[in-house]
Amino acid sequence: MLTRTLHRLVAIALAISLATACGGSSPTAPGAATTYAALGASDAVGIGAAPLTEGYVYVISRRMQGIRKNTRLSNFGVAGANIDDIAGSPLQQAIAEGPRVVTLWTGSNDVVRGATPAAFAASLDRILSELRSRTSATVFVADLADLTRAPVFRSQPDADVTADRLTAFNQAIEAVVAARGCVLVRLSTMPIDDGIFAGDGFHPNNTGHGRIADLFWAAIEPTVR
Repeated sequence: MLTRTLHRLVAIALAISLATACGGSSPTAPGAATTYAALGASDAVGIGAAPLTEGYVYVISRRMQGIRKNTRLSNFGVAGANIDDIAGSPLQQAIAEGPRVVTLWTGSNDVVRGATPAAFAASLDRILSELRSRTSATVFVADLADLTRAPVFRSQPDADVTADRLTAFNQAIEAVVAARGCVLVRLSTMPIDDGIFAGDGFHPNNTGHGRIADLFWAAIEPTVR
């Protein structure tokens, strides 16, 4: 009898663990307010879009509001940020909001500035660890699009922006996201052409922000219905 009881308790604990694997309580509980916190660099701010509120974060927020009217956006994007910048004040502010949905897209600046994939992975792990332990959020983390195809790097090649480095960063992102029980959004699959870039040849324009929003939304939508 004792053995059967222990087996039942283990099974119950396992079921609870699996149910909470992607961020704790459901963001779709009836009547629950949904706070959406966005973390990232200039793309999260909306740089490249005209107006900024056509940036991917704002597009996602409006789509969420179309399903859950009480959705509230808290955007903690920081133009020019690398991952360690995000791991400071922006992360703490996002946690303080008690978010139910978090998006994080970062890494392009780290690639361009010569960061190592290992150092980036360690910082990403710290961010996701804090989000998982200190919030009930479902956390959606994007990998990196192919920067080598951006007009600015086609016309002015950068020794730090290579296919091999991007692959290494994306492998690191995938591994950390899986280890922390978050949701990977594969921007690495996004179709890239000159028509998605703003005039600087680096940031996405409205079309580019729309494509980014679409990929995030494909993962987020089932969790907010």
